[in-house]
Amino acid sequence: LKQHPVIHLGIDPEWAPFEYRDTKGSYSGMASDYVRLLSERLGVELRTREGLNWAEVIEHAKQRRLDLLPAVMKSPQREEYLNFTSPYLDFPMVIITRADATFVASLDDLVGKQVAVVCSYVTQDLLEANHPDLDLVLTDNIDQGLQAVSLGEVSAYVGNLAAISHA
Repeated sequence: LKQHPVIHLGIDPEWAPFEYRDTKGSYSGMASDYVRLLSERLGVELRTREGLNWAEVIEHAKQRRLDLLPAVMKSPQREEYLNFTSPYLDFPMVIITRADATFVASLDDLVGKQVAVVCSYVTQDLLEANHPDLDLVLTDNIDQGLQAVSLGEVSAYVGNLAAISHA
């Protein structure tokens, strides 16, 4: 830590309530509270990289241009270029459909239908690896995915319950 007093963080600027940029551009959310505590206790500066969207953060992580991702979910694909601690937050993934849609009991019910997920989120990794028969539609953020469901452009959106509830 003495040789590395500034640790560069890769954050998702749009993943409230976990982490996001508030209206003033400051790093906010649950993960930011943990980051502040770590910074104080370790006596190092934990500095976020400005101007990156999540897909760019993932690319920077692959290129080892970032030191730490405080709110990243584990997947076999990501284990190829990241080391993971035990999770400090845990929320379920859910399937969102329109109220007038046929009941969806599992992902198997979405085969042959378009399913929105945020590009470069772990949901994309997991669904591509474990459910290759789904027709994924990649969105830039959660709001776009939920709007696509609302407008009937896709059959469902799959994502994190807390982030969806916040949106």
